[in-house]
Amino acid sequence: MEGKAGVVFGLYKSAAQAEEALDYLTAERFSSSDISFLMRDAVGSTGVGGTLALLAGLGTLALADGERLIVAGSMRSVLGHLAQSGKSRSLPASLTILGIPEYEAQYYAAKIKDGSVLLSADCRDSDQIATAKDVLTNTGAETIFATGNPIYNNNDPTARTHRAS
Repeated sequence: MEGKAGVVFGLYKSAAQAEEALDYLTAERFSSSDISFLMRDAVGSTGVGGTLALLAGLGTLALADGERLIVAGSMRSVLGHLAQSGKSRSLPASLTILGIPEYEAQYYAAKIKDGSVLLSADCRDSDQIATAKDVLTNTGAETIFATGNPIYNNNDPTARTHRAS
């Protein structure tokens, strides 16, 4: 997304929870092109239905470590481009390319391998970042992480990351 202020990521325990968040984000005027998701492809097919299936670029992607993912949106564009150019990486390394710091990427990768779904919203301004964080919090995101937000102290990872209890 041109001129985005940042990206808000939320980790959900299920595709149903991520789909609920997607519905709320679209109700808050996020376009489907602003929303991405990534999940483990445990069965070798894009077994995704409902609203998640409507996101742009839905498909599967194989990473260098053999992990297969179902991915859509801008995450698909970025990671798909790497795969096509022969620069595919492991899941944690791929997450760092999306802007997630390595210490968070390791955690997210382990959760995704266990069946969690990573949802993201590209945001144009700090108001959209706040809205996305509220939606992800209210729809049960286990972990929320934001990049590129000027209101965060980038030297303090605890100021940027919220793990729900």
